[in-house]
Parts: sequence; structure tokens; C-alpha cells
Amino acid sequence: MSDFGNRLKKIIDTRGVTQRWLAEKSGTTEASISRYTSSKQEPPFVKTLKDMAISLGVSADYLVGVTNVETPNPNFPEDILLLVQAYTRASDADKTVLWALFDKYLSPLDKDVLNEVLSNNDTN
Repeated sequence: MSDFGNRLKKIIDTRGVTQRWLAEKSGTTEASISRYTSSKQEPPFVKTLKDMAISLGVSADYLVGVTNVETPNPNFPEDILLLVQAYTRASDADKTVLWALFDKYLSPLDKDVLNEVLSNNDTN
């Protein structure tokens, strides 16, 4: 199975969604999603996008506009990246709880930066 097919199947299973749901949300057919998850076919753009991102040293997310960060920090361990992903999916109430847990590890300067970021998020 291709990396794309493996990852797509895994994330569909993890999220508990159906191939039909994903097809509807992404403007394709359930048959296409099935072909992708079984690695019978890969969307034609995947290899091209991957090759462009590698050649330019940026993330595919950056190229397609998902993020404004050109490339993820390669020095971050995978557990840190997972924490970041989980944080981005957390509700505002859960984020407040998380910051309360981390409070004892933050310097006064860290806390000032955090308060500024959080207040900017509230106004956006």
C-alpha cells in the first residue's frame, strides 16, 4: 500500500468517518476514495505535489495554503508534533485546561507571549 493510501485509510479509521462522508466532503466519489485507500490508485497530484515540496524544501501544506509556515521544524520530535496536532483540534475550554497544566513550566516572558497570543485570538 502507498504511503498516501495507508495514511488515508488510517485517518479515516481514526476519525471514525466513512469513505462516503469523505467523498462528499472532498467533492469526489466513494469509489475513488476506495481506490485510494486500497492503493489501487493514487490521486495524480500526490506524487507531483510531493516532488515539488521536496524540491523546494517546503511542506505540501504550505504549497496548498493549509499553513503559512514553509516547512515544519525538522528538529521537533514526533511526540511534540502530535501534541501540536492535538492542541489545534482541542476546544477553547480544553486549551484553557492545557495551559493551566503547563503554567508551572512557563517563564514570566512565556506567559506574557501566551497572553498576547490568546488575546489576539479572541479578537480575531
